[in-house]
Amino acid sequence: MRGAASLAAALTLLAPAVAGASREPAALAIAAWPARVVLTAPGRATIHVENPGVDPVVIDAAPSGYRLDLHGRPRLGAAGALAARVRVHPYRIALAGRSAVELTVTATRAAAARPGDHALVVLLTTRLPTGRALLAHLRIGVVVVLRVPGTVVRRLAVGGLRVERHRRQVLFEVSVANRGNVDEWLARRRLELRLVGHGRVLARLHGEPRRLLARTRGLVEARYAGRIRGPLTVVVTLTGPRPGVKVLRRAFQVRL
Repeated sequence: MRGAASLAAALTLLAPAVAGASREPAALAIAAWPARVVLTAPGRATIHVENPGVDPVVIDAAPSGYRLDLHGRPRLGAAGALAARVRVHPYRIALAGRSAVELTVTATRAAAARPGDHALVVLLTTRLPTGRALLAHLRIGVVVVLRVPGTVVRRLAVGGLRVERHRRQVLFEVSVANRGNVDEWLARRRLELRLVGHGRVLARLHGEPRRLLARTRGLVEARYAGRIRGPLTVVVTLTGPRPGVKVLRRAFQVRL
C-alpha cells in the first residue's frame, strides 16, 4: 500500500435482530501504515489511517505495552513508563467512508530510560456505531520503536537446540538471545543449520525469519522433511552476531 509496509484488517460483524437496531450486518475495515516506525526520542512520526469501507467509523488511538513471545508472536501488555511518554494526536478520529487521516506520534525522552530500542504499539480500536448491535470491536496495531540516544550495543548469542519430531518432519528450535540494546532482524539465511554425519554435510537448513526485540530472547525455527536418521552433529552458524565477528558457530549432538 502506497509503497510502504501496511497493516490492514477487515471484519464483517453480524448483529442480532433487536429492537431499534439496524438489521443488516456492518462491514468495518481500517488500514494503517507503515506497520512499524522507529522514533528517536525526543521526536515525532506520522501514521496514516484509512477507512476503505463505505460506512463511517470512529477510532480510538492509544499506546500500549508490546512484546514478542518465544516464537515471535506479538503480545500486548500494560502500558509501562515509556508508554506514558508517547502521545498520539488526535487520539480519537471519525472517518467517513473511503477517507484517510494522519496521526502524529510524539515521544519525549524519559530521563531514566536506558539507551537503545524500546518497543510499544499504537492500538487503533473502532467504536461501536450507533444504531447497530455489533458483537465485537475491530483493532489493529502499529509498532512504534522508541529509540533512546546513547551507545548502541549489538550482540547476539546462540543458546540451546531443541529437536521435536512431527509426523513427516523434524522441527529444530534454536534459542537466540539478543543481549544488545537494539532490535535485530534475523533474515532467512542469517541462521543456518548443517546436519553432519560421518564427517560430511548431509543437509543444510535455514531458520525462519523473525525479529528479536532488544534485551530479549526467542526461538528460531527450521524444519527438515528428509529421511536422515540416527546420530548427527548439528552445526548452527549465525552471521553478524556482533561487530567484529563475522560468524558464530555452535555444535550440538542429536539423534533423529
